Amino acid sequence: MSPAKRKLLARLVLFGGLAFGFTRMLPEMPREQPLLFELSAAVELDRLDVELIREGETEPRRGFSLPVAGSRRKVRHLVELPHGDYRLEARLTDKKGHETQISRRIVLDGNEIRVKIAPTP
Repeated sequence: MSPAKRKLLARLVLFGGLAFGFTRMLPEMPREQPLLFELSAAVELDRLDVELIREGETEPRRGFSLPVAGSRRKVRHLVELPHGDYRLEARLTDKKGHETQISRRIVLDGNEIRVKIAPTP
């Protein structure tokens, strides 16, 4: 094999390997995932704590706490996570300290996910 052909073959193998590696990593790359929490107007709220756990895993991939001030009933939050199936664990705390916990299965695909939360009496 001539040196020119070996050089071309080496480049093809290199770029082929890079392309293969990139396509294997692509599904695990974090993407922006918009979440919209629709909160009940029944009580005066204080805080919303959320954890997102990927299906098949036990540890949260992401967690955050959001203050819920005044009469705000829609809370938007943007997270960066790979697309996939997740379990959303949320805890809503009212001004009196009462907590409501919910667990929902959600699919993150880059589209806005709406989560309705109503405190329990």
